[in-house]
Amino acid sequence: MGLVRPDRLARTTTQPLRFDIAAHTGVPYEGVVLNFAHTHSGPMTGFDDYATDVPKPAGLQTYEDEVRSKVLRLACDAVARLRPVTVTLHSASSAVGISRAGATPRGRW
Repeated sequence: MGLVRPDRLARTTTQPLRFDIAAHTGVPYEGVVLNFAHTHSGPMTGFDDYATDVPKPAGLQTYEDEVRSKVLRLACDAVARLRPVTVTLHSASSAVGISRAGATPRGRW
């Protein structure tokens, strides 16, 4: 399984990207996981998923093409550098945290 975590991209970009990663690395398509984070610090992506007749800006297409190319290269590099690992699992809890909703009536977040 491969895990890639770029900023949000449209499905029209991610599905071909998964196929490309699978084809270039030998990782099965079903094992290529794209996990997205939306940081609010990058350009608007996922334009293809918006309901609009406005054409995608050329600069945005260039950005998405560059991200796709770089993610593919990084995935290939990662697979080429695979090393055996030992995975362990631990579980814990913490009452520390911040909720955007604020404190509860009992004073807990």
